[in-house]
Amino acid sequence: MSSTLIVGAGITGLLTALRLAHAGHQVTVLDAERIGSGATCANHGMLHSGAMYARQSPHVVADCRNAQEFFTLLAPDAQVTAADAVYVLNDADERAFRTALDTHHLPHHTVKPADLPHLRPDAVAGQHLIAVAERAISSRRLLTAATAQCLAAGVRFILGTAAHTIHRTGNRATAVITGGGEHLAADHIVLAAGLGTARLLAGLDSAHAADLRSRLDMMMHLPGNLPCGIIFTNQSGPVAMPAHGAVLASLYGGIQPPVTGCRRYPVTLERTQLLLHQLGQLLEPGTVDLPSATAYTVGKTDYVATADALAGRFNPGWHIINHAESEGITGLHTVFPGKMTLAGRASADCAAQILGHPVPLLIQPRPAVDVPAGLVAVEPWAPALAA
Repeated sequence: MSSTLIVGAGITGLLTALRLAHAGHQVTVLDAERIGSGATCANHGMLHSGAMYARQSPHVVADCRNAQEFFTLLAPDAQVTAADAVYVLNDADERAFRTALDTHHLPHHTVKPADLPHLRPDAVAGQHLIAVAERAISSRRLLTAATAQCLAAGVRFILGTAAHTIHRTGNRATAVITGGGEHLAADHIVLAAGLGTARLLAGLDSAHAADLRSRLDMMMHLPGNLPCGIIFTNQSGPVAMPAHGAVLASLYGGIQPPVTGCRRYPVTLERTQLLLHQLGQLLEPGTVDLPSATAYTVGKTDYVATADALAGRFNPGWHIINHAESEGITGLHTVFPGKMTLAGRASADCAAQILGHPVPLLIQPRPAVDVPAGLVAVEPWAPALAA
């Protein structure tokens, strides 16, 4: 039986583990904290239709559309009930946006301000409102569903234990050395470590360490109810998505400073105040509880050594590094989902490269087991649930 060690218990690591376990591998997942403690629990929970990327990153549109079916099958209870999200565009953007949607056969329809009573009329006056089937999902419920499937498939978890280095024997990656000095050997090693990936590759003298870019985004959780997502596509306009009894918001295309390494990063007061101000101008009173907002940061790592990268810093597409093919280090793969939406596609391709045959996108859920309390991380705004 082949053994695989996956570094990183975000959604991409979990899905890769699940696919390989279903294929008969003995799989262990290693993480410095709890399951999903990195970007997965801290994001919008948006399952993209592809509309947001249809103009600048059209190569991901088809995979985005397929992802909505994938996650609905895997974790139906994680879905947030909401109407189609509404894009708010000015005259200059509207025609190009519609053309891109039509090119990729993405259904859309025009919405009138009167159809959006939760928005202040003056906030969208003179703007074009186009509804698209973006979906929202509870990232924590998704993680719990994926973890339950992994446990049922025999995946072993080692949590609260950091990966320190990747050990090589000749030209093969053969083990992960933990921060405590433990030697975890495996036939295959998969890095799905997000912000921690560059450090592990640098310690291995991999040339790909220079191909990664990490950046920081600021997010906000607000108690309240939003019947549909709202996406202002002007620079640093608000994006607000419904959650279960809350709203998750950020700034569209806002400044995302580069970062290196895994640590807790502080929020920027200026950006927090800007987002609160914009939401106050956008939403009718009572839609969200602005004074009870919780701001937090979330890190994101992209592989940018590809023609699809934007400005050499961003790449919403998924990518797999097969280190045997690119630099002669066998037994090692590194996976980047690009977006949580594409984690299913990225994990399928990573598993296919390890197994040597195609792997279907959809995962048919099997009878699951209960997930022990405390195994899955809580969202950044819910410290009271940490026990």
